[in-house]
Amino acid sequence: YFSLHAAMLANVLTLLALAVAGAAAVSDLPSTPSIDTEKENMLLRVGGDKSIKFQFGPNPDDSVDVKDPHEPTISALALGYSIGAQLDNLKCNDNLETKLRGELHKVEDEVSKRVDQLDAVTDKLDKLSASNSQALSGMQAIVDKAVEDLKDVVEDLDDPSSGGSGGGSAGALAAASWNPVPDVRIEDTRASSVVLTWPVTTSGGPLIVHSEADLYTVKFTALNADGSESDETRTVGPLKALTSRLLAFALPAWHASQNSLPKAAHFEASIKVYEQGRPMANPTENVVKVRATAPLTNAPKTWAISGSQNKAKTFTLALELDYPYPDQWDDVVVAAAGTHSRVGSLGVSGTGNKRSLSFVVTSSDDFSFEIRLTSQSKSSSQKTVQVIAVSWRKATLEKDNPILSDTQTQQILARAGGLDREWTMCFNAREGGGGSDGWSTGTMHAKCTKTGRKILYIARRGDNKRVYGAYLYNGASRNAGYYQNGESRNFMYRAVSPTSNVEFATNIGQHGRHGFYINDGYAYTNGGGHDLYCNSNFQGCYSNFDHGWWTPALGGHCYSSSTCRNWMTGTYNWNLNGNAGSSYAVYYSTN
Repeated sequence: YFSLHAAMLANVLTLLALAVAGAAAVSDLPSTPSIDTEKENMLLRVGGDKSIKFQFGPNPDDSVDVKDPHEPTISALALGYSIGAQLDNLKCNDNLETKLRGELHKVEDEVSKRVDQLDAVTDKLDKLSASNSQALSGMQAIVDKAVEDLKDVVEDLDDPSSGGSGGGSAGALAAASWNPVPDVRIEDTRASSVVLTWPVTTSGGPLIVHSEADLYTVKFTALNADGSESDETRTVGPLKALTSRLLAFALPAWHASQNSLPKAAHFEASIKVYEQGRPMANPTENVVKVRATAPLTNAPKTWAISGSQNKAKTFTLALELDYPYPDQWDDVVVAAAGTHSRVGSLGVSGTGNKRSLSFVVTSSDDFSFEIRLTSQSKSSSQKTVQVIAVSWRKATLEKDNPILSDTQTQQILARAGGLDREWTMCFNAREGGGGSDGWSTGTMHAKCTKTGRKILYIARRGDNKRVYGAYLYNGASRNAGYYQNGESRNFMYRAVSPTSNVEFATNIGQHGRHGFYINDGYAYTNGGGHDLYCNSNFQGCYSNFDHGWWTPALGGHCYSSSTCRNWMTGTYNWNLNGNAGSSYAVYYSTN
């Protein structure tokens, strides 16, 4: 703005200089009077602060002060006075006056043009100034509004009733509050895992994450019945933030031990988070429930049972209670529920921390059902519901590629009293693949023979498909020699085809009872003659039946005859190892 005026003034002064130069060429001209002179009628002074003083005559009181910051005004006044003074000095020469007036008219015209241009520029500048003023006014309004909003936020943080800081803690860090956790489960006598999260913001989150910076603590305060905070508190920390939005920690058991029963199902506690001792913003819903611990049993999630087809069988499951209030077992009630047409007499009995679940199953086919076991405290009403998925199967030994048919298996297990037992396969040798063990009696005895086990073995000849075996009611130790010679619950058996019934031999043979012979170098061996034998690699097998074992189906004793020798497997001798289709499997039960 000022540079434009300066340029225009320079042009005016240049024109004036030409006029003065022309006048100087005329001889005998008096010198041009200065602007500041007291010899004339008017005194003009221009101050350094752009003020103008007009004085008429020698008396300073006869003066007028004009304050105008516009430099063009000052220049114009100075120019006008200078021209007037020059004209006064040139009045004596009309010709020169006329000439100078002509020059001055030209200067005036030029000055007029320049003033018009100056007015146009000034007008544009005024418009621009008005536009800038309007913009500045709008910006000022925005700033004023932001300041007011900031004041509101500060007042809200300081106001306990506003809820903005979950209790209005003085000096709370101004940041987004964490998300409420109303569903977190906290128990009074067990440690609890708690995770606090913050909402997503443009900056990611308010927490500082650093591997060596334990900056945060979390304070739990038990609330009184009226909602006010009590003196009972628990503090966790210092803690590291996992992410800028996540803080995870374990709250230790509220009561390390509880000697008396809880008075209510729960009590409430407030949560507050601190960063280096300064309270962070908390949501208004910063209250959680600390629940009384509910009783619990050691019931399994799944239970596989088996039984005989269409025969009622009672099943029992021993239960043990977990309740953290010592010697308060009578406060716990355990109940069972489940509906299935094949299940009956479902219930729980017992006292103290030992209880027993029982029910009866009668079924012809495999099926599954659920039992809902509820353990509840009488004092707090807190309870735990556990679901047991029960699967009932027909009693069997081997589901995949079995040696016996299902009917034959049921017949053998029923004779062994094993329909209520769980049988475990410990040895499985098969010629041609499918078995888990090689043909070694040492391996068999190492895996299966042990005192207290009930042993059942099943063999099948690969050449004629005859199946045979025996049951040892109370298993012996390894290399025990002759064992259980007079045990009536032991038996031998045979099945001549997959569809035939199983035939059993339980009677004493012609040479007296020798039950089993246990030796690592032999397969399981019956009788003293032997009634049934295989060597250490399941070859050289033979049968001298009716030495220690016999069956009335033979009509009479026939030891050493082909009738007795062939009764067990079809021939007197054979090999399992090396004959395709041969199998030898051993099972044991401990109940």
